[in-house]
Amino acid sequence: MKSDVDAAIRQSVTESQFWDALKKMGYHVKYGQDITLRPEGKERGLKLKRNFGEDYTIESIQRRILEQSRPERAEIPPGPPPKKLQMIGHFHTVRKVTGLRALYYYYLYRMGALPKHREPNPKQVYFLFCEDIRFMQNISREARLLAKHGIDCSLSEYLIKSKSKS
Repeated sequence: MKSDVDAAIRQSVTESQFWDALKKMGYHVKYGQDITLRPEGKERGLKLKRNFGEDYTIESIQRRILEQSRPERAEIPPGPPPKKLQMIGHFHTVRKVTGLRALYYYYLYRMGALPKHREPNPKQVYFLFCEDIRFMQNISREARLLAKHGIDCSLSEYLIKSKSKS
């Protein structure tokens, strides 16, 4: 058992690898003030510190694992240079959100309802904003109607009139 523990320490780089190596060797490990190892098929286990000395406490095993020399990393041979990709289209031609919708998204963002780097999902809108969304949709429908028929009215007057109707 002592040689198995030493072998597990030699092949481990971290403490969790040490415990995994012991389990792969067929030992059941019990942690406590002392480490108890029980081989498969046996009823009783063996306490490492009590039977093998101070070199087999949890702290000394951790120290022995850390003091081991690390294997040198193999140098990776240089490969071909990374490929360059050419994009089709232009970034300035992307349609941007403007007008009342942009203002609404700005307010949602400022209130924290929209995350900073994610596209808004209309199915996940906070339920208290549903009334605001309906109000904004009514305003946009009415603004389209005014623009379609060439009715000239300032936006502030229009908002005041629409609020007084409600």
